[in-house]
Amino acid sequence: TPGRVRAPRVSVPTPAPADSAPRPAPLPARTEILTHTLRAGYHREFPGSVIVLGDVNPGAEILAGGDVIVVGALRGVAHAGLGGHADAIVWARPIASTQIRIGDAVARAPEGSSLSNMRHREDQPLAEIARLQDGVIHIDVQK
Repeated sequence: TPGRVRAPRVSVPTPAPADSAPRPAPLPARTEILTHTLRAGYHREFPGSVIVLGDVNPGAEILAGGDVIVVGALRGVAHAGLGGHADAIVWARPIASTQIRIGDAVARAPEGSSLSNMRHREDQPLAEIARLQDGVIHIDVQK
């Protein structure tokens, strides 16, 4: 996007799983829907996927065995694929979090990122999707 500098995300690769590693248990079919913004101090774990109809603010943490979908800004911590489900995704408008996790992989915002930089990105809230590919979390813009 012209006039917008986007720093690359830093991702910590996960070790390759051993052939004898147990497969994750199947996910429950239930998807939870939260109809409010999540504030600092909120911490909850969901066995399946979760959809947040609002923002996830800094200091809030949401963990899901399946996907994490935020119909708003993701500024808190999101962990999708809890329990080893590496095919889970994180989707938000935008992903402005200092840390997201998918399966056992962790992606952190680059050093020197600040909340003001995150707010700058929210002026043009593009949808972003984070996926795990080859042990590394990749974040792509969806137009």
